[in-house]
Amino acid sequence: MNKFWFRTRKGIKSKDLGWGFIPVSWEGIVAYSVLLVLVILFGAYFDILHANTAQGFYFLFSIVILFFAFSVLAKVKTQR
Repeated sequence: MNKFWFRTRKGIKSKDLGWGFIPVSWEGIVAYSVLLVLVILFGAYFDILHANTAQGFYFLFSIVILFFAFSVLAKVKTQR
């Protein structure tokens, strides 16, 4: 069974507003929560408030990879 976790953002006049995933099940809410917790943990791990340039680049690289993985998951689990 392919249960959808997200739906696309809907506009008033248009059918689809593009990127944007709205959770429609508890799995989607958990996925967003895990994403938020990982961003906070990466910020704490790289000490982003007192980071030097190299730590900042590592943090940004980690966040890009994290968001890419989340968008692939969300795209697969989105109702079309």
